Amino acid sequence: MRFERLERLELQRGTQRLSYYDAERGAVPVLFQHGLCGSAEQTAEAFPDDNVLRLLTLECRGHGASPAPSPNDISIACFADDVIALIESLRVAPVILGGISMGAAIATRIAVRRPDLVRALILVRPAWITDAAPANMRPNAEVGELLATTEPDRARTLFEQGSTARRLAAEAPDNLASLRGFFERQPQAVTAELLRRISADGPGVTPDEVRALTVPALVVGHEADAIHPFAHARSLAALLKRSELAEITPKQLPAAKHDKEGRRLAVAATFVDSLPRDLQQQNPSAAAVYAVETLNTNGRSAGPSNQVAIPLAPVPEPPKDLSARVTPEGVVLSFSPTFKPDDTHHLGSAPAGTNVMVSNYVVYRGAKDARSFIAIGNAKESGNGKLTFEDNSADWESAHSYKVTPVTRTPSGAQVEGEDSPPIEVFTHDVFPPSAPAGLQAVSSGTAAEKFIDLTWAPNTESDLAGYNLYRRENVSPPVRINTELITTPAFRDRNVASGKKYTYSVTAVDLRKNESSPSPEASEVVP
Repeated sequence: MRFERLERLELQRGTQRLSYYDAERGAVPVLFQHGLCGSAEQTAEAFPDDNVLRLLTLECRGHGASPAPSPNDISIACFADDVIALIESLRVAPVILGGISMGAAIATRIAVRRPDLVRALILVRPAWITDAAPANMRPNAEVGELLATTEPDRARTLFEQGSTARRLAAEAPDNLASLRGFFERQPQAVTAELLRRISADGPGVTPDEVRALTVPALVVGHEADAIHPFAHARSLAALLKRSELAEITPKQLPAAKHDKEGRRLAVAATFVDSLPRDLQQQNPSAAAVYAVETLNTNGRSAGPSNQVAIPLAPVPEPPKDLSARVTPEGVVLSFSPTFKPDDTHHLGSAPAGTNVMVSNYVVYRGAKDARSFIAIGNAKESGNGKLTFEDNSADWESAHSYKVTPVTRTPSGAQVEGEDSPPIEVFTHDVFPPSAPAGLQAVSSGTAAEKFIDLTWAPNTESDLAGYNLYRRENVSPPVRINTELITTPAFRDRNVASGKKYTYSVTAVDLRKNESSPSPEASEVVP
């Protein structure tokens, strides 16, 4: 949609003046939100130019023409509340609600918190599933930290010299272009605060709350996107009951070419040469040499291509019994080795100075039904005749696929990959509570007019800890929780006490997915 079609209007939220854009024409209201550090121009560019759909976009605080807020108001929850206020003020509910990246997270939160306002969802290139501070947002946070501590030109130089820029240049050029644009965005301090705070934030919903949504949803993404992984789009679509997943073409890839009849033209050719295993066993140090020759319709050729040599080293069969189980530490994979090591063919490593072949089993991970996998490590012997690998980096509440590929390294250093094992699928549902807190102490204090009991305990160290619940009982009565919100520090002051009474306390730990630990050992105190 042409941006000029949109009329700029204002929404007053307390002392904050917010800018929003309205296509005005169209019978079906679609409130579509921009991404982090974006504006209504981004949503207009992505939206069809027709007279049926009425595009509405609220420019979040600190974005577009909306003034910068106080740092405490930079959050997905606050931005979502502003969008809710716009929907209610325009009286257009229920709307088709959606957005790009951060906009998708805002839409997800609103759909969970206010389902009465939403008739359908459009979630484009989601950067969050449900958890806060996902690893894919670290490049944004990195740029934010550089801008917060260094002037823009120096910040960009440091970023370009770092590993993140080099990785994205190879894997996701679109992402790298967006990150480079942040160094030009003004005001610099606002950009830094947005990147740091939103990257560490999340939609503030649980997987179960997303599963409970009944509205139809379209989830859109593509593979060449490191900040908005297609794995996130797949996982979010898997959580939503009535979802459709769509894959789009990345900006840096050329569109497919077709002939006059509309048939897609081939851009690559493949050939598989199945080598006899006897040939590999008898010539383990030799190589098969290949070249390609292209012939025209008259059978003429410009000559063979360059030659490539493939070592004939024998590679083990892929495992047939790959299995997985989810543990509190991650996903544990297990399988049986498919060859017996001998003096000429070792498993895992070889003694220094020996001239032998070495085989390993490389573990790969991808999203559910993924077409692309990444290597995450080598399986190791576990002592019970099996090989195992523990994946500690898999995102929780996500669908993953795993496969194992045997690889042989020849004495000359060449590597030969074997066939992949059949992939297995795992959903990392977190049902593992934190450990019970320890070291609970209760100390009565106060004055004659005001009595209270101070409670302290040793902090839990889990990375996904959300807070604590404190329970109290009197005599033989059952424990009752006395906090209304999760306690975020390992301390609490109980002011609701009376002189002469004995109170017994216990504390539990709660993680981000609301798994609660068993109670700590009790601590008692008598109020004088």
